[in-house]
Amino acid sequence: MSKSIELNHSKYVVSDYLEGSLTDRILKEDFASNSTSAAKYSKYYILSFLSEFGFDTIRSPHSGAKRIIDRHMIDVLDAFRIPLSKAEYFEKFGDNKHSREYFQLLFNDKFLFEDSIEQDRQFNLLNLEIDPNTLCNQACTYCPVATAPRSLQLMPIDMFEDILQQAKELSQANKINVYLTSYNEVTLDKRYPDFVKKILEKGMDHTVISNASLLTPSLTDELAELGMTEFELNIPSIDPDEYKRLTGRKYLKAVLRNVDYLVSKGLKGHILVHGAGDIRHYTNYKIILNRFTGTSVSATMGKTMDRAGAVQSEEYHCDLNRCKLSGCMSGGGTRVINWLHVNALGECFICPMDYDYDYLVGDLRKESVREVLTGDKMAKIRRLAYGVEQSDNNFICKRCMASISASWKDIRPSDLSMRKSKLLISKIAYKYRALEFHLPLYLKYKQS
Repeated sequence: MSKSIELNHSKYVVSDYLEGSLTDRILKEDFASNSTSAAKYSKYYILSFLSEFGFDTIRSPHSGAKRIIDRHMIDVLDAFRIPLSKAEYFEKFGDNKHSREYFQLLFNDKFLFEDSIEQDRQFNLLNLEIDPNTLCNQACTYCPVATAPRSLQLMPIDMFEDILQQAKELSQANKINVYLTSYNEVTLDKRYPDFVKKILEKGMDHTVISNASLLTPSLTDELAELGMTEFELNIPSIDPDEYKRLTGRKYLKAVLRNVDYLVSKGLKGHILVHGAGDIRHYTNYKIILNRFTGTSVSATMGKTMDRAGAVQSEEYHCDLNRCKLSGCMSGGGTRVINWLHVNALGECFICPMDYDYDYLVGDLRKESVREVLTGDKMAKIRRLAYGVEQSDNNFICKRCMASISASWKDIRPSDLSMRKSKLLISKIAYKYRALEFHLPLYLKYKQS
């Protein structure tokens, strides 16, 4: 059932926090610079072409709603760059059933906000990442732990439970996803089953994430009894020498023994094979894939980024500095609107890329979860991450591959080989700006 809204005396504006592959470039760059009508409408044809392939969409992180872009939506969102009342909207687009329903759709999906709302203090909590412990028993080449290991910190279990309860009361989601791993190995903590039990008792979701070295048969059985049926495993190789090179450890025999036990119990495992995206990485992936073909374990090849500069190795370095920002395309939603990240001390920080905690946004020893999510520090981080407020060149999101650029100038041809995605195709098509280039580019990509 749609919300009932009264707009007679209210004015509404487009959200500053929309995410789209091309939309933000048009709305934030061209319209903001008063481009000519011809320049605007030439891009509508590009939008129409890309929409045929499902390339161009726009998403509201405040609702999770995603819509395919068309010319009418661009016109409406552009109009609401200036606050409009309901009457002014109908005067511009017609007072009819379609206009009323379309307005209601955009408002309910949070593409539009009341002008009086402080957008930078709004959130839609879907995911909670808590580090109950800080240690890892490996030193992977693609992780900052290898060069800057953390000292031991343990989160008190009563603090953990209190954070869960507060998050549950604030979330609009049916279930919050709770993650207990960022740069730590959670199975090092003997309290891990107790944490899982408390998560499930709150009606929240959890996925076991581990390097499998300590995922012993007894621990697997205990987790399975609690209801855990899926395990995400970080295993970069099953070649002994390569495993040692990548992890700095000789745990491979124990890892394979533990994974084989998981298979024997009929539990699902998914191995994420980290690497630099080169032939050696692909070889490691194929060997793992062949090893577990026909079992309950699958594998995915994941190209590792340099964690916004936290990983110093040249092998994983990303030469990146965004001109403009327009949000985050991290899994599970944008980090500054859909996530809350908490370290073992109870400090809240921007995202997992912030290994040194340079961007703290709150402290749950002194503040509530709501106070952190609506506080001044988080509000400023949101403005910076979405380009509402200009950030300096050293801002973490400008160095991160997960950030969304709001300028076509940031797109490089080499990105195509780095990230084969619909988003990158639409970005590259936009850069070339000529329709005759788009279809050959798309066909060439499909054949590669």
